[in-house]
Amino acid sequence: MKHRYTAKIWVTALSLLGVASGTLRAQAITPEQVVSIQSVGAVAMSPDGQLIAYTLTVPRTADEAFGRPYSELWIVPAAGGDPTPVVEAPQSAGSPRWSPDGRMLAFTARLGRDGSQVYAVPTTGGE
Repeated sequence: MKHRYTAKIWVTALSLLGVASGTLRAQAITPEQVVSIQSVGAVAMSPDGQLIAYTLTVPRTADEAFGRPYSELWIVPAAGGDPTPVVEAPQSAGSPRWSPDGRMLAFTARLGRDGSQVYAVPTTGGE
């Protein structure tokens, strides 16, 4: 109980410090920013813990026909670094799953006019 009270004091103090120093400012968000918000969806860590596969929901642009947002698939090193695209808009992918040995990444995707299918790619690149 005492720790919760102490934590509340610290949170309040830090909040006031931010307001007093002027670092916390309300910023208006534009309609263009609202419709361009991207978000992370499904996440899967490789069996060895070295790589993370994730889907990124990407809204359609204003010049595209109305429809659902795209779901891109990316791989990034767990230790940090640049992400590598696996499937990018205008295609959509989801449900990333690693093979037990971590050499392949399986996912569902709608590539082209056919319905969703299961695909697998080597994590070292290639199709």
